[in-house]
Amino acid sequence: MFDRLALIRSYTGKPQGCISRYTAPLQDRLFVALILYNGKLQNIIPSSAYRRDGCERHQVCLFQNFELLGVQMSVMAPIGIRSIEANKLFGYYTYQLPGEDEDKDLSNFFILYGDNGSGKTTILRLVHNLLVPESMPGARSYIGRTAFQSICVKLSDGSKVSAIRAEGNITGNYDIVIERPESDSRVFPMVLDPNTQTVTVGVEPVIEALKEFNVYMYFLSDDRRTVDPYIKKGADANYIWIRDEHGKIVDRVPRPNGESSHHLDIEPMLARVSSTARRNALKGSNRGEEDAATIYKQVVARISTPETYTDGEKTETSQKLIERIKEIGNITQKFAEYGLTSSFPADDFLEMINSAKVNDRNLIGRILQPYVEGVEARVRALQLVYDMMNRFVSNANFLLHPKKATFTLADGIRILDVRGKPIKSNNLSSGEKQLLLVFCHSVLVRKAGSIFIIDEPELSLNIKWQRELLTRMSAVAGDAAVQFVLATHSLDVLALHRSSTVYLENLNNEQEDNGLRDEESEDDGGEDDEEPLQAS
Repeated sequence: MFDRLALIRSYTGKPQGCISRYTAPLQDRLFVALILYNGKLQNIIPSSAYRRDGCERHQVCLFQNFELLGVQMSVMAPIGIRSIEANKLFGYYTYQLPGEDEDKDLSNFFILYGDNGSGKTTILRLVHNLLVPESMPGARSYIGRTAFQSICVKLSDGSKVSAIRAEGNITGNYDIVIERPESDSRVFPMVLDPNTQTVTVGVEPVIEALKEFNVYMYFLSDDRRTVDPYIKKGADANYIWIRDEHGKIVDRVPRPNGESSHHLDIEPMLARVSSTARRNALKGSNRGEEDAATIYKQVVARISTPETYTDGEKTETSQKLIERIKEIGNITQKFAEYGLTSSFPADDFLEMINSAKVNDRNLIGRILQPYVEGVEARVRALQLVYDMMNRFVSNANFLLHPKKATFTLADGIRILDVRGKPIKSNNLSSGEKQLLLVFCHSVLVRKAGSIFIIDEPELSLNIKWQRELLTRMSAVAGDAAVQFVLATHSLDVLALHRSSTVYLENLNNEQEDNGLRDEESEDDGGEDDEEPLQAS
């Protein structure tokens, strides 16, 4: 939390934000506390702070040019998983991950490694279903049908989210307990219907409490079907559903030839990534055009208002403009490869400036400067899109060679063979499909405070790709606040990430099999009798 008020202004003109509960009693007029994170304004105070202290949200209009006003503030780090504790999983496995004496770096990767049948997949599913902040079909019901005494997920902010049964019980009803620093514990009873073994009531309060963590959960299972809480209920499998960066459905496109969804049909995922890039590019393009339109109004004012410079100042001004033009030329050339911008005629401008007289250079600079600033505004607005797709393409090509991944706004993502001819995605090898699928998800999961859970990321990959996978996967996600939680059997995946690997060592000496273990069981029920989610 914060002990001083901070305000960030934005070009959006939309009221956003909230106030620190420590600041509220000290202010006659309440404003907002925001941080600029990953190119977006994010609220930094949870709703619980207001409900607990009786504070109110007060809106304020935001203006152009991000700026912090007059105070320092600490930045709240995105929440990740610090540890997982399971007691009597399947009746006899007890784990503390990592152990008390283990010093692990789990901020980027949290890797589970253990023997077959030790419960890795079940632990991943339990963690996802315990933390997912949406009314996702079967999430809380899956927990109810899994045998354990308790499971506790400790988060990086000191909070705990647990599923606990009464002493001596490892099946049936359970409580979800949420503990947060400086807050009272909250207990939510989960009661299974005796006929369907599903949780149908009491889920909504849990979901509202989980939303306060502002964590986006994403699960890619070992059959490569995505458990995605934002997909439409009853979504038609013959369509590819397109979402914005907040998870909202914004469009749909038919699957090729009306084919039904399949976990290794990667064309829908490639289409989703391409659509995300196009949508963000359109936003960036509009931003640049709006700024350029405003800047162009300055041309007449610049020409009509006399300015006096010494010869030295004229030379310095011209040189700075030349450097800016060169930089824009280099950047737009890269952007043009992806169809984000047209090429900037830097060489033509530089030739005209260099051939002009000193006095004329000053006038040329005054006329060109608004145009240059407009192009710079557009470049800044499109930088995130370029970075996102450049990371995808460059990391994919590092492993796909001699094949090649390309991207343009017009054509989307395409895979080319050694002759430069397009390859249908369904004609790629299983390993190539798996690689591209994981990379696509790494792009789409780029949200502040995301936890991306993947079961056996090494499937169908050769040893070389297994060794590179996690590093490349993280590179595709870029600077997004994503924690990857993985379960693997591959020593090659672990080779470069031993400091992030936790071995599943059973702390329970009782090796009695109570017939309750069913690690491979599928989730066959849903909360509120909703239809199961469609696979992505």
